[in-house]
Amino acid sequence: MIRRSRLRPRSSAVAALGAAALLSASAVTAATAAAAPAWLPPAPLELPVTALAQQLQIGFGGGRELYALAPASGAAQEIAIFAREPGAGTGALPARQAAFPSVTGGDVVVPRLAVAPGGAAVLAWIDSSRDAGRPLLMRAAYRTADGAWQQPVTVATAVAAGVSLPGELPPFGPSVAIGADGTAAVLAQHGEDNSPGEQGWDARLDAVVHRPGAGGWERSVRLSTPDRSVAAVNVAVAESGEVTAAWAEVTDEGASTAQADDVSTVVARRWGPSNGIWDALQDVAQAGLSANAREVVLGVAPDGAAIVAYEQVARGLITARAALRAPGAGTFATPRLVPTRRVNATPIAAAIAPGGIPTVLWHAPVTVNGADAGIGVTRAAGDGSWGAPRLLSAYAEQRSNGAIVTTGTDMLVAWSASGGAQPVVQGVRWQAGADAPDPVRDLDDDGGSGYLVLDQLVADGEGGAVATIERGDGQRTAVFDGGAPLLRAADVPPIAYAGLPVTLTADVRDRWSPLAGTPSWEFGDGSAGASGASVTHTFAGTGVVTVTLRAQDALGNALVRSFAVQVVAPTSAGGGSGGGAPTPPPRRAVATPRATLAPPVCPRAIVNARPRNAARARCARWLRTRAAWRTVRGTASGTTRVELRLVTPAPARGGTTRAARRRAAARTVTRVLRAPVRNGAWTLRLPVLRAGAVTLTLRPLDAAGKPAGTAVVNKLRLR
Repeated sequence: MIRRSRLRPRSSAVAALGAAALLSASAVTAATAAAAPAWLPPAPLELPVTALAQQLQIGFGGGRELYALAPASGAAQEIAIFAREPGAGTGALPARQAAFPSVTGGDVVVPRLAVAPGGAAVLAWIDSSRDAGRPLLMRAAYRTADGAWQQPVTVATAVAAGVSLPGELPPFGPSVAIGADGTAAVLAQHGEDNSPGEQGWDARLDAVVHRPGAGGWERSVRLSTPDRSVAAVNVAVAESGEVTAAWAEVTDEGASTAQADDVSTVVARRWGPSNGIWDALQDVAQAGLSANAREVVLGVAPDGAAIVAYEQVARGLITARAALRAPGAGTFATPRLVPTRRVNATPIAAAIAPGGIPTVLWHAPVTVNGADAGIGVTRAAGDGSWGAPRLLSAYAEQRSNGAIVTTGTDMLVAWSASGGAQPVVQGVRWQAGADAPDPVRDLDDDGGSGYLVLDQLVADGEGGAVATIERGDGQRTAVFDGGAPLLRAADVPPIAYAGLPVTLTADVRDRWSPLAGTPSWEFGDGSAGASGASVTHTFAGTGVVTVTLRAQDALGNALVRSFAVQVVAPTSAGGGSGGGAPTPPPRRAVATPRATLAPPVCPRAIVNARPRNAARARCARWLRTRAAWRTVRGTASGTTRVELRLVTPAPARGGTTRAARRRAAARTVTRVLRAPVRNGAWTLRLPVLRAGAVTLTLRPLDAAGKPAGTAVVNKLRLR
């Protein structure tokens, strides 16, 4: 999540309806070879609306692009959601999918959207009445992986009716996150009445969680300490569905009602999917009253490893600090100083980079002792100690926004800052295994509008990412194109006849960049290849050949797809060897998608244990354990992705009567997971399973991301 500096104003002019093509859609990505990823020039954002949007959020999941828009003041007050299916083609506008009107008759603002890789999504916003004294509502809606939006609910009331608010308010609004399993969390930061003797107005923090699938929201829980105001709220969800929240919490309001003399610390809480309970609050910073910890950022890896980074002010010196949490651990370790090469440095983003590397992006907004201001990054070594800092940019005369996302094995970093006379948004890629990042790129400037800020940096799930950039003259996007062209459809016969022509076709599109020419074909029989979306070839001899399709975009990101074709001698109609027209070969579209689910392989220690004649029984017992099914794998053909629908027992929620226990035992949780197919194989890491009846349903996905082919169902009873 990108944290806006409190020194930057919020512009209401966001989305400009430009003529440039936005996020053109395609099918699921195939294998990549000889890729040359790069940042593309910025372009105006084009959307199917007639009025400027006040605020916009973008997300990717399930092969689709999702857009959530809040309208400009005076327009119809509703949150509108647009979606675009893969393969829509360059210039195709997203289609309206849903809309949630204001329930107060006022304004809908501050939308926050998060999308899971499988297509589930969560959206939250503020519904603000225009009548003085009426409350602000925090609203949220959940979208299941199949694309159905549930009815929105009110998750919190921002201010009690009749409260007169002071002029100086902390920021408020929703924060959202969703895990790969579809677990969603909404954190609502909102106002509450002061208790007697308090100096300042308080912002409290509530949380509500939506479990995967079509179930409802859990009950709302207060996370923050009573009478302690919160700021810099962060939330993230691990692959297992574990939710982590971190924020700054005031411990001393000082002598005045102003925030300048407040003292705060950094705290965190964790929600476990197994019991549905938030852990006790942890004081991560342990700063006490002698230091002020604030400006919190959070990063969580799929395996649950986490980092909390923050700014600490003590005796006039500002330093960056970070605390780490290992996978499976319940609490963060003691925080350490993050080397920054600059004094007065503040973290603006944090992440667990691929390979489990904790990373902090920081800025030093002032010049001290002759050292230039700058944006930099510091990464931790293998033992958890922080390595040497690296300066990325000298543009940081004012506070900056930043974000870090991962794309496969690489890390992308973007930030906005002011350098000299003109603000700038910059970005960089840090490749896996590299000692240094690629050269920094200028992604956009303010175009003379006087305002520029990075709004979002969102991974597209195909090796690339989108930076949304807000300028004074409208909203723009800068894309990192790291994905291969997408094969939307292909028609290759599984059988061809020697000496007779056969036609091969392919529909190849690219999400971001134009294609570099037409697709090329290699026929695998020693003959010259051919180019084109549709080609005709005659095989001379019989046997099994491998036909290879290649395509690449203008950057060199390459698609390679292979098809096995059996070439046989021609036969006459009726099966004889005499005259008559040869029987035409059957055709198929990229072959019928098929997928298999392999049983877990019994560990060698169990197989080789004595007595050897009991190995089969030991393996059978092991296959009935939850540990055996932590990772599942199999094969697939005719598809580039598979979908696994996992149905597990729901967490126990008490109940003393026999009927209540029966109802609890019958409740289930459905999670939808998706995995890419590479070299004919796929692998999925499953969340922690509960004991009891578990059903795994595997299906291949077609080019549009829809389930296709025959489902493979495996019903288990685990202990």
